[in-house]
Amino acid sequence: MDHVGEIVVSGAGGLALLGWGVVVLLRGAAPAMKAAGRAWRSAGEAAMFGFLLGAALLVVAFMWTATATGFAGPDGVIGSDAGLVLGLVPLLLGVLAVVFCGPRKVTELRGNP
Repeated sequence: MDHVGEIVVSGAGGLALLGWGVVVLLRGAAPAMKAAGRAWRSAGEAAMFGFLLGAALLVVAFMWTATATGFAGPDGVIGSDAGLVLGLVPLLLGVLAVVFCGPRKVTELRGNP
């Protein structure tokens, strides 16, 4: 099986991002990146960011697994048209995560007194 390292890294990264999204939702506080001066507006937005990026990485792991096992390809179940659409899904999920759910630039992270 080729690409075992890529499959493991993308699968583990996807699960880590999904887990981070669940932790953020359970804590109920929006995390902030203090060094970059960015923060999420709400915990739900931060969790959705993690969910979308995690799902994108899991789709990539699925695509590599399908290709390595022969499930995808010219003679596989997933043909070239479906493969093209499936290949664009991680890109779409990543763009949606960054554009709509990414952390926003803030001027003051402590809030107003």
